[in-house]
Amino acid sequence: MPYHDPHPSRPIVLALLGVLAVLLWPIWLMIAAAEREFNAMVLLSALIPLGFTAAVILAALDVPAKVLHRVDDRLHARPH
Repeated sequence: MPYHDPHPSRPIVLALLGVLAVLLWPIWLMIAAAEREFNAMVLLSALIPLGFTAAVILAALDVPAKVLHRVDDRLHARPH
């Protein structure tokens, strides 16, 4: 039986988020280049594009749904 995705627009949304994640890096690089010195705040500011990029990759791999499914299975498997 063929798999039917409940959200047919999901690949489009993931592609657009992927483009946004890729475009965040040059913006961060321009901000980092404008700073006079490379300090901890500049390094911490890299967490924004890094986190967004990681979130897009995890969403594309469907990791949140898999984790929630495992947690749900374990909660229902517990004896009451």
